[in-house]
Amino acid sequence: MHRRSVVRGVLAWPCGGLLRLYCRECRILGDRSCRNVAPRPCYHNFKLRRRVAALLLGAVVASSSAQTPRTVEFQPQEGSRLKAWVASALPSSAPESASVLEAPKFGFALQDAKPEDRLLVWDEISGNAHSLAVKELKSPWPLKPESFGFAAKVEVRVEYKGRPVETAQVEIDDGGREQTQLIDSSSKGIAEFWFVRLSEAKVTVRYRSEGAEADPSVHRFEVLRERKDAVPTLVCSLPNPTQVIGSEGALDANGRTGPAPAGELKVNPWGNAAAFLIALALAVAVGYGLYRWLQKNRDTVEKKLSDLGVEIPGKPEDDPSPPLDPIRPRPPPKIELADAEPTSAPSPASPPGLARLIDSSGDAFPLEAPNVVVGRDAGVDLMIADESSVSRRHAEIRVEGSRVFVQDLGSTNGTFVNGARVAQEVELKPGDELLFGAAKFRFQR
Repeated sequence: MHRRSVVRGVLAWPCGGLLRLYCRECRILGDRSCRNVAPRPCYHNFKLRRRVAALLLGAVVASSSAQTPRTVEFQPQEGSRLKAWVASALPSSAPESASVLEAPKFGFALQDAKPEDRLLVWDEISGNAHSLAVKELKSPWPLKPESFGFAAKVEVRVEYKGRPVETAQVEIDDGGREQTQLIDSSSKGIAEFWFVRLSEAKVTVRYRSEGAEADPSVHRFEVLRERKDAVPTLVCSLPNPTQVIGSEGALDANGRTGPAPAGELKVNPWGNAAAFLIALALAVAVGYGLYRWLQKNRDTVEKKLSDLGVEIPGKPEDDPSPPLDPIRPRPPPKIELADAEPTSAPSPASPPGLARLIDSSGDAFPLEAPNVVVGRDAGVDLMIADESSVSRRHAEIRVEGSRVFVQDLGSTNGTFVNGARVAQEVELKPGDELLFGAAKFRFQR
């Protein structure tokens, strides 16, 4: 009878292994029915399981160490004032709550943020914003000016004839997403948009004009990274009359206020003409009747007027003498002094050839200084105070002898010469049309 030792081998994982019974001497495969063999725990099976458990524990520790940090520290530029919050997507309105990040570490606790959420950072000084997925965050996180790819807040002002409209629908497309806002009487003609990309933005305004839906008014603006105003204002002037704030009705094409259009109200010109003719006929009939009555009662009327002391002129008597020629006054003699210098004709208000700008009302603004700054600020050379689309320091006009140049100073709504936007200094020619925002001028010499 053979003495046998049982060795359990683990041939597969993780199903627990397959039990095999061997005789060490003859290497014959046995099975459980043999009375001379008995299954026992195998040392090698336990050793393999311990190795696998160690590998799994190491993987768990490594994955936990690679998770997103719960607190992120930012490294912004000097002079930054940051606000941060977590949202599931880019916002379309002001945040309900945001954390103010304070120097020097600018730390922000993510708390219960999910990996698919986005961390939004807003620099209130520059007005720009940054967006990044939570799963991509690393601490510390450097924030450079080029990291901010959005304008946190953009205002779109819709007006007609310089006055804010009462109702409109405003759509803005920045190339990445589209946003829509409604303007009502409480909006004062302004629609607010959040997280607009720093690129060319297409603004479409839908409104009603004279009781019907007008053609959409499309405008294009460039939202710059470096700008003077933290919250840029894009001004959209409508071409057709519409209802504005502060009036009981809509403005017509001449800027006058009339009753607001109700439905499809139409005015019949034939009705107005018929009413005028009827009134004219009544006036002629009354006048003719009064004339006939005076002719029939001439003596009675003259007697009554004589009793009242009114002198009634009679018929003029014939005068055989010819009419006298009217006496014409002689011209006064011209007095000349011996030592007097000859007088010259008065000089015109502005010498010919002087460069000047003429606005839409015909007023002329001579360009006498070598550098003339145009803007809305009170300290500029040519102030346009009644036009909100003009920036505080909008453009500069430079005069060099007989040549005149214009340069935009980074204005929000741009400077245009004959419809072309001024990107660099442009020389002006007589008759050129200039637009500073919505303010129109003509260059003359």
